[in-house]
Amino acid sequence: MLNLRVSLLAVFLVGCSSTSKPIIVKTYNSPSVNSVALVKPVAFIRIEAIDDDHSYDIIPSGGFTNEYEIEFISGKHSLQVSYFNGGNKSFGSVELSIDVEKDRKYILRSITNHSDGTWYPALVDVTNKPECWTLDVGTRFGPKNCE
Repeated sequence: MLNLRVSLLAVFLVGCSSTSKPIIVKTYNSPSVNSVALVKPVAFIRIEAIDDDHSYDIIPSGGFTNEYEIEFISGKHSLQVSYFNGGNKSFGSVELSIDVEKDRKYILRSITNHSDGTWYPALVDVTNKPECWTLDVGTRFGPKNCE
């Protein structure tokens, strides 16, 4: 009976894992862009605006749903970001200036100080760290060498 429960749990967990493709967000209007920089916001980061455009509301979720890849043309951009992780959340958003290069992959993650509850957003180039191109960076399930 115990083996049956364990087997059913394994089937449930495998069946619920996210195999869907990420949601692609293009931050440019030109159809002739050949090469872009990709930014993946990880779990607990919310993007409220990109380059002063407040029509974005990007909320990646850890584990099962809502994985995003945001395409940027090379150069400087601004993001309005906030943080939410259960009971820990930011009040309001902070502006983060980023400078991205074409053909590079970046994660947008939070760096948290659990002792005082503060956090700040960080953009990390993970082009040469394929194990870090995941939604779960910064969670207990994700890789630890992505800073």
